[in-house]
Amino acid sequence: MTHIIAPEGYRQRSAQDTAGFQCVACKHKMLMVVDTCPTCGMRDSLQPIISRDQYHDQTRAIKESKRVQHFSPGYDSTDVESQKGKRMFPEDLFMIIRAALSGMVVKQSWNPVLKRLQWAMYAPIHCKPEDVKHLSIQEQNDKLQHVCNCEMSVLPEWDIITKNADDEPTGLVRGWRSVLGIFYRKGLIPWVPDDGRRLSAHTIKSSPMQAN
Repeated sequence: MTHIIAPEGYRQRSAQDTAGFQCVACKHKMLMVVDTCPTCGMRDSLQPIISRDQYHDQTRAIKESKRVQHFSPGYDSTDVESQKGKRMFPEDLFMIIRAALSGMVVKQSWNPVLKRLQWAMYAPIHCKPEDVKHLSIQEQNDKLQHVCNCEMSVLPEWDIITKNADDEPTGLVRGWRSVLGIFYRKGLIPWVPDDGRRLSAHTIKSSPMQAN
């Protein structure tokens, strides 16, 4: 059996890039994976042994994956000065949207994730009839469907991503171009909200509504 076991163990170690396997319960080490640890009897308990270098590489990769991902190449999404651009009051944004969507309704809403009051924007129900049951009872009673939220104060032109000391994103201040982008992608307004200078967080691709 050795001529079978040895190559199989090598194949398993090569596939996992590890020197061996260790039982998570009793720390028994083996050169190949078996169903049951021969020392403590626990099933499916053998895991690859991670070297110090591998551990640091994995830690770096995880940390890098959690960093802010800038959605527009060449622009720092966390830089307030760069992202604020041409700012706009919410009332002016609502006026633009209502020019194409007269049935839009705006309500105050508490955002439990960002922990602040925002404007919640609603449009007449526009989902498929079979999806209406997934809307909230309030939305069904009002015959309105939530589209997105925006800040109650003056809006930046592009989204601003807030971050912590480890460069991990902690929140979002949505820019008015992204609000228009959400309405556009849902087919509720006909205008492409990006002017070619940079992308919004919600990249514009297509809309089911065609401009007249």
